[in-house]
Amino acid sequence: LGIYETPETELPYLALKEEITSAVLAKKALAGTVSSNYPLKHVYLNVYDANEKIVKQVVIGGMDDTFKVSLRNKATELFADLTAGNYTLVVDAGIALGSAELCRVDFTVQ
Repeated sequence: LGIYETPETELPYLALKEEITSAVLAKKALAGTVSSNYPLKHVYLNVYDANEKIVKQVVIGGMDDTFKVSLRNKATELFADLTAGNYTLVVDAGIALGSAELCRVDFTVQ
């Protein structure tokens, strides 16, 4: 049994396709797709209030062989029970090698 090594390694990336804007969030809608060339371990959608406290968190996890996750179908869960006010959405994603903040957007719910 031989072990073969090559010097070629694919550098990992995490990406958010389609910009998330305050105008879209103000309509209680969500767009975008998180992707990576390594399996995604988690995607966190955190909503902070004006005092920088988390008031809503949606966790997308339990993915072993997932390389792409659409955020669009998480809008109902994310905006449920959000009252009128100023908020910040932070999208964080992670792979086995680490995680990164992909987006931070301030928005207002009326």
